[in-house]
Amino acid sequence: MSSRGIETREKLVATALRLFRDEGFAATTMRKIATEAEISLGNAYYYFASKDELVHELYLVIQRDHRERALPLLRQGGSLAENLAIVLHTGLDVMGPYHGFGGAFLHVALPTASPSSPFSAESSDARSMAVELMREALAASKQKTPASLETQLPTLLWLSYLGVTLHWVTDSSPGQTRTRSLVDGPGPDHRQSAHTRPAASGTRSGRRCRRPDDKSRFCRGEHKTMKTVVVCGASGYVGQHLLRTLESNGVDVRTIGRGGTSDATWSDEHGVADVLSGTDLLVNLAGRSVSCRYNKRNADDIFSSRVETTALLGRALTRTPQPPSLWANASTGTIYRDARDRPMDEKNGELGKGFSVAVARAWEHELFSAPTPVRKVALRMSIVLGAGGGAINPFVNLARMGFGGRMGDGRQMFSWIHIADVIRAIIHVYENPEISGPVNIASPYPVTNTDMMRMVRAKLGRQYGFPTPGWMLEFGARIIRTEAELVTKSRWVSPGVLADSGFQYQFPTLESALNQIAQEIPRGLLPVSLG
Repeated sequence: MSSRGIETREKLVATALRLFRDEGFAATTMRKIATEAEISLGNAYYYFASKDELVHELYLVIQRDHRERALPLLRQGGSLAENLAIVLHTGLDVMGPYHGFGGAFLHVALPTASPSSPFSAESSDARSMAVELMREALAASKQKTPASLETQLPTLLWLSYLGVTLHWVTDSSPGQTRTRSLVDGPGPDHRQSAHTRPAASGTRSGRRCRRPDDKSRFCRGEHKTMKTVVVCGASGYVGQHLLRTLESNGVDVRTIGRGGTSDATWSDEHGVADVLSGTDLLVNLAGRSVSCRYNKRNADDIFSSRVETTALLGRALTRTPQPPSLWANASTGTIYRDARDRPMDEKNGELGKGFSVAVARAWEHELFSAPTPVRKVALRMSIVLGAGGGAINPFVNLARMGFGGRMGDGRQMFSWIHIADVIRAIIHVYENPEISGPVNIASPYPVTNTDMMRMVRAKLGRQYGFPTPGWMLEFGARIIRTEAELVTKSRWVSPGVLADSGFQYQFPTLESALNQIAQEIPRGLLPVSLG
């Protein structure tokens, strides 16, 4: 097939998949697909004789993507439960964008005589790929498959995966969290303690996270010990959200900052000590934005706005007669090395090198070396997403301008957290006094940059997006006065402490987070702060 023929075929497939997702399978006709793709109907039929053939192509696209995601994450010598969880979760990740038309498609795919049935002869290639993936998950696991089951077990596991898929199709919970819980449900490994179960080398930590139906004591109004909270850096994106949440729950909030409207300013150390006295919680979010060029002036500001303010709080706490029970200090998930081989948790994560890492290490050093007996937690935040600010605006703008393809090679991991879960995590840490030290604030489901941009396009932008090569990222970063490493570094942050302590995510998956964000952001290009 010529390069032009391949391009035409790919355009028809992409258009069909978009229409299947947006308008449903039944409402999508070959004529509509051809019209939307700007290809003649006769030419469309030349490549695909029917919608069913396009469905088979969808099956193959999903299976190829599924294998590409799952295989690098399978643990050689890991437990069968861990490897099957990896296969199931990555499968749900891949199918995520097509959930909207899944229900309407069931009556077409379920009849065994249908060419679109996963059991049909026409679907044999995709079915074989799926069964082979199960075979490879079995081969990578430490449990040996009995000889009598070697032939049939991969197919049986694939059938169980179809059952999970059927549950997912009919799952109306936000982000299909009920299906995720089904995958995480009782199994061989779940008889172990959550503190002793080994972590899976995949996009999940291997620890079971409670789901949003188990509300925190704070959200139930049982926060009697949290009466007064001090917030430093309350004018920032996270600070504003924290302030609103606390005040809406009847908590008295005091602020420390540069402006005259704060209850204390950084220039008055005695005033800071007075504000801290008699409070329950100190949350320090102060720090200059890192979205800038790392020249000497900016680098000095980034260091001083974090290290010096943290050191001042440590000194002020030593002279506070009634200090808070917890000091939660902002840090960053960028403290870990560029990770493409495995996730970085608080226990086994490897720290990296470079300017951003040096800032994070100095920041945490001032926190943990402060001569005060107050419980201390370093909030190692991943990239914070939410409407009205955070890190989502540049990605949305790129997608809406047609440049929403992968960035660099697209294989760098994108660890993220919804702003609502940042606030919930801070409250969770306060409510669990056994937690201290570094805490990774991240979703249990990171994605690659390629997948992140694809999902942003699907939810907020356009169907297509030009990729941005590394040289263009560097050039563009200079234009808007920031650093390319903010998007090219592979951040694979695993929330081990939160998972082990039963933290409940409101938005565990990127799809669920983007669904919420899409409802609140306006059309057109969004404001972006330049460095």
